[in-house]
Parts: sequence; structure tokens; C-alpha cells
Amino acid sequence: MNRFFSTPKRTVISTACIAVVIIAIASLISTALTKNSHVGGINASAETSQGGSKDGYIGSNHAKTIALEHAGLAENDVRLLRAGLEMDDGIMVYDVSFRSGRTEYEYSIDAVTGEIIEFDIDRD
Repeated sequence: MNRFFSTPKRTVISTACIAVVIIAIASLISTALTKNSHVGGINASAETSQGGSKDGYIGSNHAKTIALEHAGLAENDVRLLRAGLEMDDGIMVYDVSFRSGRTEYEYSIDAVTGEIIEFDIDRD
């Protein structure tokens, strides 16, 4: 190793190469973390004014509408209406839940297609 750095020119060149490699690795890591923040952190605030999202997701408001229509209810007929975006079995889904009277509704809705993946209705 001492032989490689034997001249000042080689030392400068090798140091510059190492710096370039470190910067490239840092850039890749930064890009990966930014992309994963939408998966792990779930950037639900990225929804656009049309109700969809920048990530190609349908948006939490549309997911709520799908669940309410399936249940045959209007938004003013329910309470505790919530929707959250999360990874479930390798796909992004909106988990939508709400209550109407003594009945609790829970839906998993595909975040891209809007398809109802599963739902559960529990009556107290």
C-alpha cells in the first residue's frame, strides 16, 4: 500500500477517487432513504387536491368514499372515520375504519387500484 501512495500525485489522485466513491455512496443512500420514507413513514401528506397522491395512490379521501359506498352509508352517518396508508402483505393499502350506531366497519383498500381487499363488520 505504501508503494501506491509513493508519489504526491498518486496520493492526490487516489484521495480524489475515494472521495468520489464516498459521495456516490452517500447519494445512493440518500435516494434510497427518500424513496423508503414513502413506504416506512408513509407520506400520506403527499395527496394532491384531486384526492389522489403524487405516488400514484388513490388518496385517503377516495379510500374513505369507497368504504362508505360499500357499507351503504354517507359520511354524516358515521363517526370516528379514519384512513391510514400502510404496507400489508407487500402491497400498499388504506386501512379505513368508522362506526355507525353500534356497528364498527374496517376496510383494507388497495392504495393503487381502489379494490376492497378485505372488510370486517362487527356489531356490538
